[in-house]
Amino acid sequence: MYLENPKRRLAFLSRNPDFAADKKKLSALISILDAHYAPKNRGALSIVFVTHEHLTSLHAEFFNDATPTDIITFEGVEDEEGRTFGELCISPQAAREYVKKHGGKFEEELKRYVIHGYLHLIGYDDLKPKDKRKMRAEEKKCLLLAKGIKGIFTPAS
Repeated sequence: MYLENPKRRLAFLSRNPDFAADKKKLSALISILDAHYAPKNRGALSIVFVTHEHLTSLHAEFFNDATPTDIITFEGVEDEEGRTFGELCISPQAAREYVKKHGGKFEEELKRYVIHGYLHLIGYDDLKPKDKRKMRAEEKKCLLLAKGIKGIFTPAS
């Protein structure tokens, strides 16, 4: 499903039957991030929710790492419509498992994954400890910016 965002074209796809996403609220989250960071690239952003197994296979295929992960970020490419911003592939199951093990809320954890992927697309990295600390601080800042957006994600019962 495509949503027209005043600043960017957004595509949302769920290939995971275990949860639901409110696409308009997800678009509002991206709008808040765009307003705060004002990235020069206003190309299309795709957010795809996949099964944990599918994300693990993508991790193996594209990163030569067969370990499970929660989100994979693909940078944008030039296409016939112009430059895309990127694609976020996210596992809601990873969020559910994280919350079960460490506490917290499913919705906040999935918001964090979307924010984390967005931050990668604008140049943040988390491979080195110093960079990881910066990224975590930005994630917290973004969660505060988006605290008024509730009910984006709901797990299936």
